Amino acid sequence: ISRISPKKAGLCVAAACLLVLCSFLPSPAQIYWPAIVDYVDPSDIRTNAPGFVVEVLVHDGQGVREGDEIVRLTNPTLELEYLAAQSALRSSEEKCSGLRALRKHAELQAEEAILVSLQVHCDILKNKVNSLVLRAPRDGILLARMSHNLNGSFIQEGQSIGLVVDPRQMEIQASIPQYAWDTVSH
Repeated sequence: ISRISPKKAGLCVAAACLLVLCSFLPSPAQIYWPAIVDYVDPSDIRTNAPGFVVEVLVHDGQGVREGDEIVRLTNPTLELEYLAAQSALRSSEEKCSGLRALRKHAELQAEEAILVSLQVHCDILKNKVNSLVLRAPRDGILLARMSHNLNGSFIQEGQSIGLVVDPRQMEIQASIPQYAWDTVSH
C-alpha cells in the first residue's frame, strides 16, 4: 500500500474545496435574460367586511382546497349590529303574529313591510359576518407574503390579503435577443 504524502493530501483537499466553492459562484458563461413570471388566472382573496385578524390558518406557499378557511377576522361592531337586527326581526315577527290575531289588517300590512326590510337587512349583515372567515375560492397554492405578520392587524373592506394560484399554469414573459431565439426555442 502506497502512502500519500501530507503535502499531496493537503493539495487534494484544497483543490476539492476550490472546486466546491467554484460551483456556487455564477459562471460568466451563463446567459441571463430579463423576464417576468406570472400566474395565469389568479384568484384574489378580498374581505367583504372590515375586521381585525384573529387567526391565520394558511400561510404563503401552502396548498389549499376550495372552501378551506384561510384567515379569521373579528368585527365586534358588525357582530353586535347583526345581533340587534336579529332581535328587531324577532320582535317584528311577534308583532305581526299579534296583529294577525287581533285582525288589524292595515297595521299588519305595514308591519309586514317592515318585517321584509328587516329580513333583507338581517341577511346582508349575516353575509358580512360570515365573510369574516376568508375562504379559498379554488384549489391551488396561497400566495400571501405578509401572512405571518397578519395576526392582530386591521383589514379594510375590499383589501386583498393574497392570491390562490394554480402552480401548473404559469406565464413567462421574457426579453430575448433575436440571435438567441434558436437556443431558447430548442
